[in-house]
Amino acid sequence: MGESVKKLLFIQVMWTPYNHARFSSIASECPGWNLHVFYQTTGNAYRRWRAEEKEDRYRQVFLKHVRIPLRPDQAFSLNINYNVFSELEKCDPDRVIVTGWDSPATLAAILYCKRRGKEIILYSDSTVHEKSYRRRIFKPYVRILVRFFDGFLSGGTAATEYLRDLGARGNIEPFYNTVDVDHFMKRGLLSESERKKERLRLGLDPASGVLIFSGRLVSIKKVDMLIDAFHALQREKENVHLLIAGYGPEEARLKRLARGNARIRFLGHCDVNEIPRLYGISDALVLPSIEEPWGLVVNEAMACGCAVVVSDRCGSSRDLVSGNGLVFEGGNPDALGGALRSVLESGNRLRDMRRKSVEIIRRFRPQDLVGAISYFR
Repeated sequence: MGESVKKLLFIQVMWTPYNHARFSSIASECPGWNLHVFYQTTGNAYRRWRAEEKEDRYRQVFLKHVRIPLRPDQAFSLNINYNVFSELEKCDPDRVIVTGWDSPATLAAILYCKRRGKEIILYSDSTVHEKSYRRRIFKPYVRILVRFFDGFLSGGTAATEYLRDLGARGNIEPFYNTVDVDHFMKRGLLSESERKKERLRLGLDPASGVLIFSGRLVSIKKVDMLIDAFHALQREKENVHLLIAGYGPEEARLKRLARGNARIRFLGHCDVNEIPRLYGISDALVLPSIEEPWGLVVNEAMACGCAVVVSDRCGSSRDLVSGNGLVFEGGNPDALGGALRSVLESGNRLRDMRRKSVEIIRRFRPQDLVGAISYFR
């Protein structure tokens, strides 16, 4: 490797297949950088991803940590990475990008970069809709913290607006949240005959309307509101199904709300190789969250040809939904019910939405997005 190649370090919360796809694309598409990634933790109780410990395209380090739970119902924790300084010294990066401002590792990186005269960039996908008590208390602190960064990356339009609200000045570049689009298209874009065969295998009527929710079963996702809306939809349109892929602390309560409805199916954990075919047999993804910085399941489902019904509290609603689905007022049961009825009312309109999803998401392939970011050049 030539001397002109510099070191780019990301400090990321945890390994996920989404982050892995993005980092692999940076490593492949940006030959001027030798990419390193520090992970603050290996995961949590409600995200069953197995980190790929061996990685040839970029160097990854799983920092030693002590985990302090903050919101057990949503699996959020504070990670104390007690070896972060020593790893920063060993890495000796030319530029550091930290994801998020609410960790000791971020503070350590700021201190290291300011002492060594290195450039530090903040990547954030937070939006104004994240209204936790902790967020309100610490907002003045965050306003001060953003002054220490040399530049900013945002997860999308809503995240850019929130960074401006926090006082971020200068360059903010959108590095849109995305997934390995090619992987999901390859496994989830099914022909009509494949869709019919797969539906029959799962005991679903090939002619029925199929809605899918995918994600953690936690309160902010509002799956309870979706189940209630589905019960109401069934009274008007009997031939519909609701698939719920995921797990979490709300699971038992949600199953009680489903009241044994045979057309509501809880699928449990589905990994990145299983979920594409479930999207592929579904007509629309529904994401009714009242807090959602982005909602990567929207990208996944669109790549598999789903229409989308998304709350306006989801960051992706600003950048991914245009003619391929509907955006409704978050937390409003009537608005959700109306959106479900509308998206299923016309077969031709639904097919157009599904085709439009694929057209839009082709522009959000990670290997294409990284080339637009000046911090990767």
